[in-house]
Amino acid sequence: MTNNNGLGHTLVVPSGVEIDLRFMTSAELHTTATSIADVLAWLSEHRARNSAELERVSLFELDNWRVHPGTGNVAHDSGRFFTIEGVRVQTDYGLVPRWAQPIINQPEIGILGLLVREQDGIMQCLVQAKMEPGNIGSVQISPTVQATRSNYTRVHRGAATNYLEYFQNPRDVIADVLQSEQGARFLRKRNRNMIVEVGGNVPVVDGYRWVSLAQLYELLKLDNVVNMDLRSVLSSVSLVSEASGRRTASTGTPPKEAMPGTSSWARSIFQPERSLHTYAEVLSWLTNAKTLFDLRVDRIPLNEAEHWRMKDGAIGHEDGQFFSVIGVGVTSADREVAGWTQPMIATEHEGLIAFLVKSINDIPHFLCHSRVEAGNFDIVEISPTVQCITRNYRNLPVDKQPKYLQAVLNAPARNVLYSAYQSEEGGRFYRQQNRYMIVRVDDDFPVTPQDDYIWLSLGQLQHFIRYANHINVEARSLVACLSATYRNDLTDPVLS
Repeated sequence: MTNNNGLGHTLVVPSGVEIDLRFMTSAELHTTATSIADVLAWLSEHRARNSAELERVSLFELDNWRVHPGTGNVAHDSGRFFTIEGVRVQTDYGLVPRWAQPIINQPEIGILGLLVREQDGIMQCLVQAKMEPGNIGSVQISPTVQATRSNYTRVHRGAATNYLEYFQNPRDVIADVLQSEQGARFLRKRNRNMIVEVGGNVPVVDGYRWVSLAQLYELLKLDNVVNMDLRSVLSSVSLVSEASGRRTASTGTPPKEAMPGTSSWARSIFQPERSLHTYAEVLSWLTNAKTLFDLRVDRIPLNEAEHWRMKDGAIGHEDGQFFSVIGVGVTSADREVAGWTQPMIATEHEGLIAFLVKSINDIPHFLCHSRVEAGNFDIVEISPTVQCITRNYRNLPVDKQPKYLQAVLNAPARNVLYSAYQSEEGGRFYRQQNRYMIVRVDDDFPVTPQDDYIWLSLGQLQHFIRYANHINVEARSLVACLSATYRNDLTDPVLS
C-alpha cells in the first residue's frame, strides 16, 4: 500500500507497520510555520522576567536539609525529594574494578509529560519556559509537566502543578514508558515519560505556549534551549507506533526495492530487513551483556566513601576530578516556591556524548555501546558510542581512553552531522553541559565493532526506546537531536 504524506513523497508501507503520518508530516514540513524567531523571543522574555538568583552556600547552611552527623548523608527534613548518600561499587567492567562515590537516591517516580494536538494537520506540543537552578541560561524549554512526586503532591507547600490532570488519568496516550536517568549520578532513578494527545480548547497558562514539532527540532540545533527532560520525551516520537484508528495508516506489501522519494532514514524504519542485525540478535546481545558483567553496588554512609572529603561546606574527590556535591540558594518568581536551598551535583568540566553513524545496506546505523553504570536499574543500558568527560582522559594514552573517542574528536568537519551543547537535568546538576555530536564515518570504517558495541538502525533505536531500561538518557537525547539533522525532502546526510 502507498500513502502520500502531503509533501510529494510516496511512502511504501510494509505489511504490519503502522505509521503516524501526522508526526511524519509535522517533522518534515519546511515552511514559514517552522520559523523559530517568535519562540526564541518568547523564551528570551521569560529569561529576562524570571531569571533566578543563585548563590553557592555551604551544605551545612541549607534550609530544611541536613548533613547527618553520623552518616554524612544529605537529606531533606521531610524525608522526601531525594538524598545524597554513598555507594561502593565492584565490577569486572572497564578499567577500574572498584570505587566509592556519592550518588543521588530519589526512589519516587516523577512525570515528564508532553501534551500534543493536531492543528491544521500539524502536530503541536504544549511546552513551558521553565526555570531550573542548574540550567545554563536559567530558563529552558521543557515538557508540559516536569515534576517529581514530591513536587506535584506539594510537599513544598507551593503552587499546584499545571496540566497534571491530563497525565494522571490519560485518555489518548501516544507514548507512556518508564525511562532511566543518568546511571552514573542517580541510583536506579526512573521517570514516567508520556505523550498525550488532547482535543478541544486547552487553556494556555502564562509561561506556556504551543510550538510545532518542526519548530522543536529546529530549536534542538541551538545550544542549551531545549532541556534534557523534553529531549527524553521527544525521543519517544516515532513513525512506528501501536496507535490505531484515526491516528494511523497501515498495511501494504513489503517493498522489494528502496522506497522512491524517501531517504535512508525512512528506509531504516520501513525496511527493517536492511538492518545489520535482527531484533532477536540485538536482544540477545543486550541480554548477554547483562550476564557477562558483574556489578555489585552497596549503599554506604556518605562519610565512608573512600577518597571523598567534606571541605568548605562541599563534598569533592580528593584529586579534584569527577564531580562535587554543593549547596545552592535559589530565588525565583517562576517556580511553585519563590525561594529555597538545595544540594546539587557540580561538574567542573563538560562532557562529550556522541554517536558514530555509518551507512550499512543503504541505511544509517548507529554504533551503540553496552554501558555499565553504578546506578543502572538492570546493570547495562544501550548508550552512545562515546560518553565521557574528556578532561579525565586528556593525558592518558589512547589505549586507556574510551573506545572511539579519537574517531569523534578527529572527525573532519564535513562528517559532523550534528554538534550542539546541551544542558543536563537542571534540577539536580549545577550548570552541567555536554557537547552532543553525531558523526558520520567513511565507508572504510570497520563494520565489525570492538567488544561491547553493536550497530543499530534508527528504526531499532526507536523501537527499544518504547521499553524501559533499554536506552539510556544520553542516547535518547541524541535520538531526539537526530531529527534536527534530516528531513525527507533534503539531501540525505548519511549517504551524501
